[in-house]
Amino acid sequence: GESHTIIEEYGEVPTRFYYETRFNPIYDVNKEVIGVTAFAENITVRMEAEKILVETQDQLVEAQRMAKLGSWEYNLAIQEITWSKEVYTIFGLEESYKPSLEGLAEWIHPEDLWVISPETIEKNTRLGIQSMEYRIIDQKTKEIKHVIGRGETLRDSEGKPIKNFGSFQDITDRKHAENELRNANSLKETLLDIVTHDLRN
Repeated sequence: GESHTIIEEYGEVPTRFYYETRFNPIYDVNKEVIGVTAFAENITVRMEAEKILVETQDQLVEAQRMAKLGSWEYNLAIQEITWSKEVYTIFGLEESYKPSLEGLAEWIHPEDLWVISPETIEKNTRLGIQSMEYRIIDQKTKEIKHVIGRGETLRDSEGKPIKNFGSFQDITDRKHAENELRNANSLKETLLDIVTHDLRN
């Protein structure tokens, strides 16, 4: 006596088709079921589109993981922050955590808290685009990481800011490599100075 829907698959790749059939009971004046109506619809295009969307999303997640790059969005009207999966990984947090500006203050390195100050947020929103490099503390490993945050501001037709959105990228490996190169160059210069001094004497 209840309506229900089934999706059936026919054929083989590349000529596969999907049909969605909806069954609805027919009632008499006493509300007794006396029959059933069935309506079948070819939903192949929709199913293929959904498949492509899932594959695209999976590819995006994998690409962000490999690049250590995650996306974020800050709704100015309701003060709500949303993150992609990779941002949680960068911060060392579970995906069940609900991000907030207050929480960010706990994970950003104490010397870099200026990045979430009201003055910085107001300035970046006014300018419409920002790129800032700072340090965070991984909540799982307690490791100090270097990240670069990029963002833009979306405005309505009257020019009023609606939301900020952008990306976080973990550049810790790059910073370590830069430091190692800097130290190597410094050592090279020191050794050269020593050799030069010895030759003069």
